[in-house]
Amino acid sequence: MAKDWENLEDFIVVISFGIFLAIIRTNRILNQGTQYYKFMKLTVKVKPNNKQPGLEFISETECIARLKSPPVDGKANEELITLLSKHFRVPKNNITILSGLSSKAKLISVLPRT
Repeated sequence: MAKDWENLEDFIVVISFGIFLAIIRTNRILNQGTQYYKFMKLTVKVKPNNKQPGLEFISETECIARLKSPPVDGKANEELITLLSKHFRVPKNNITILSGLSSKAKLISVLPRT
C-alpha cells in the first residue's frame, strides 16, 4: 500500500470559516479565505464481530476491515477510525466517514498530518 500523498486523485476538501462545504476537483478556483486540503479517498468493506481484527488492502484505494466490535451504537465505526489512524499514522480527527455510517460499505477520507 503506497502512502504517498502526491499520487492521489485531484480532489480536495473545502472548508470555509470552519464549516465543511464540499469535495471538489482541484482545478476549480474558490474565493479567498477558503482552506484547501488534499486527502486520500478509501472504499472500505467492514466485517464486524471478527476474532482477528486488521486491515487487508485489495488495492491502493480499497480495503477490507475486520473489526472486533459489533455494529451497535457506532462502536464498529469508532474502532475502524482507530484502526485506520494507526495504519496511516495520522490523528483520529483526520479520518472521516463520508458515506456509509450504517452500512458495511463505507467511503472514508484520510487527511495527511499537518
